[in-house]
Amino acid sequence: MKSGRDRFLAGATLMMLAVFFVRVNIFIWLAPLMVLAAIYEPRGRLSYYLGVPQGRLLMTASGSLILLLSVLSWRNIISDPHGFLLGFIDNNSEGLLMQIQSEPLKNSLLALLVLPILVSMAGLWLPLMICLRIRVRHLKALEPWDRIPFLLFLVAAVFAFLGPLPPNGDISEFRHRGGPLLMIVTMVWSVHYLVIVLTPILQGMTDVPRRTILITCAFLPFLSLPLSISTARSPRMLWGQELFGRTFAPDLIAVAKDLYREADRQTRFVVAGASPDSRLYDDAVVIV
Repeated sequence: MKSGRDRFLAGATLMMLAVFFVRVNIFIWLAPLMVLAAIYEPRGRLSYYLGVPQGRLLMTASGSLILLLSVLSWRNIISDPHGFLLGFIDNNSEGLLMQIQSEPLKNSLLALLVLPILVSMAGLWLPLMICLRIRVRHLKALEPWDRIPFLLFLVAAVFAFLGPLPPNGDISEFRHRGGPLLMIVTMVWSVHYLVIVLTPILQGMTDVPRRTILITCAFLPFLSLPLSISTARSPRMLWGQELFGRTFAPDLIAVAKDLYREADRQTRFVVAGASPDSRLYDDAVVIV
């Protein structure tokens, strides 16, 4: 390694690969982000070696990601294009577009709803980061790495439409479960920008108050968690409320134990009297 920056990049790459063994649904967002970030590496070495401008490289890499995801899921796209491309957004639209009869118009508006959905994943940290970024830009202190949060939003937007379906059929697995990465990156850059904005003030302070402010800034994301963690336990989406605050009938638990003990992999059973309004939760779900 020729520099500390290269060693840092190598270490970050190894840590990224390690994420695969912990959370695949986060790794699948993180890997394209690392590739896009490498294109915008401050020295522009990749662009120099290939003889291609960074902007064109970014468009090529983004197009390659879209093509790769399309190839991986071509069967789903052909069999049910609306359900595959817009199913995740439709599930989170809260019925806002139910009154619209025109399918082309409804589909276009659904596609636009990806923006507020991604913003909701980042939470209030996103407007804070944007406001601080404007101030940092005014101070002419932006660096090439400061594109990373917006590159991550680009990756998240692509996966919102083209994230592959896992074997269990959960469309949110690769389209929503990486959401914590959005919030973490937004938090980190918010604190980063905050420190830059406070630098002129910090330079005029002695060591103790300066270090106190810096440590407080570093712990700011953790200090903010109690403000939202209690409400985060209760689902805000209408589809999620069906799964919240449920009680289990003792008889159903007893039936589930008997089936587990006596049934084999070929056993099938039918539960009568299920509510027609139940989409995600009924007695059969409890038994299973």
